Amino acid sequence: MELLKVKIQKKKSNPKFTATRANEIKRVPVKWRKPPGKQNKIRLCKAGRKGIVRVGYGTPAELRDSTKEGKKIIIVNSKDELLKVDKDSVAIIANIGDKKRLELLKLAKEKSINIYNIKVDDAIKKIEESMKQRKTNRKSKKTRLKSTIVKADTKEKKEDKKEVKTEEKTKEEKTKEVEKILIHDK
Repeated sequence: MELLKVKIQKKKSNPKFTATRANEIKRVPVKWRKPPGKQNKIRLCKAGRKGIVRVGYGTPAELRDSTKEGKKIIIVNSKDELLKVDKDSVAIIANIGDKKRLELLKLAKEKSINIYNIKVDDAIKKIEESMKQRKTNRKSKKTRLKSTIVKADTKEKKEDKKEVKTEEKTKEEKTKEVEKILIHDK
């Protein structure tokens, strides 16, 4: 608890580290960048200027990767990693797909494991709804594909029938012509 108080006090007393002239020029990012230039007053640590990022401003090593409550953060990608999370630590579910995330959330709810970056109940509902919607979209897409395939097949069958009929007609016409020629020759 003492280290937590030290961390909070350091955070309050530390200066806001921003890039040189970030407040004056729009295109300069607000986040910290090392001051450039040979005679830069901030780089030279002149009095009355902004502070520079240094080792002394850091949080205690024991609290470095921890939450505000002092619990260790563990990044979770699988069930095995989720089961390693104890009461002194908190899980953060990494960038994974919905199906795997849903499994991990349900397991965390059963084992009552704290997840730091997600509200478990809301996330489970949201993921299940999106998965149902995707499933219905896939089904409707398949039925549309089947109907187009059936239509294409019927068109092909009709065309085949027309071709067969035209072939039969041409054969009949040829036989008639041959008969006419034979009759005229006699």
